[in-house]
Order: sequence, then C-alpha cells, then structure tokens
Amino acid sequence: MSDIPEEMIGFTLPAHDYAVTACTNRTVGEGYKEVHEWIACQERSWNRNACSIECYFNRESEDGKVEIYVPLKRTENQV
Repeated sequence: MSDIPEEMIGFTLPAHDYAVTACTNRTVGEGYKEVHEWIACQERSWNRNACSIECYFNRESEDGKVEIYVPLKRTENQV
C-alpha cells in the first residue's frame, strides 16, 4: 500500500464472497436488515469471523449513498 495519509492506517482484508446492498446514510440499519434477509433466503450464513465493509460516498448528506458488504461463509461446494 502506498499514498496513505498520515492520519490514516491501511490494511488488507482477505478475499471473501460478500452479500452486497446499497442504501443511504439515513437507511443503513434497513440496509443491514435487507442484506441479512437476503442471506437467509439464499440459505447462506454470515461469516462473523470476517469484516463487514461500509463504503460511504457522501457522509455530509442523509441521502448519501452507502454500500454494505457482509462476508459470507463458504459453502460445501466452494474450495
């Protein structure tokens, strides 16, 4: 990693499959509810040992876009 501002830290997350949804700053809680409902409908499981990721595109506005990435446990069919 390079060009990380002095007041920030950098780290690398291991690769995972993620369930992803988009919402707004105002609806982050609903976004998590939606993505966890989807995970259950797909008969998948949340990998609680991995990091969920939130990407905020405009924190200044309640309507700013947010993407939520929830890591999934591997299925038996995955290597």
